Amino acid sequence: MLENTFSTNFPAGSQLVIDRFAQFYHLWVADSTGTNVVLDLSTNVFIGSILGEQSAHAGTQTMISKTGNSGESVSGNLAETVTQTVILGYDDSGVATQDGTHTKFEITFLVARKTSENLVTQQIKDTLKFSPGVGSGIVRDQNVILQGTASATVTGVLNPPPS
Repeated sequence: MLENTFSTNFPAGSQLVIDRFAQFYHLWVADSTGTNVVLDLSTNVFIGSILGEQSAHAGTQTMISKTGNSGESVSGNLAETVTQTVILGYDDSGVATQDGTHTKFEITFLVARKTSENLVTQQIKDTLKFSPGVGSGIVRDQNVILQGTASATVTGVLNPPPS
């Protein structure tokens, strides 16, 4: 579907990659290593929360500060689960596709995001589980009802500390 939308072929082993900044998600196509971006999908694909919806948060945070003869040290961790409703949308109706057909749909999911973060280094790891989602729309000019599940892992530094 993506190859049709963007009139291209992706390298062997290409991956669909998700990243997160705060509550916002972004989708990319990356090469087989998952680190080199092949295509930014934000022009035609989005994952977004429902306007006005409040996420459910549950978690723990531990911060330890020690002062002694050798100076000060700080350590801390955050473990949190956030549950929210998100919509995966796809729309290539404004694009000249490879075969001339178009796709436009939305699928609604309940997402449970488990986050662990080192509060000193701000290194994070998210595990996302998308519940069975349902939606409808058009895929290559054919009306469809959609159902599916997904999962993802996001790792990296969130708001890196100043140098």
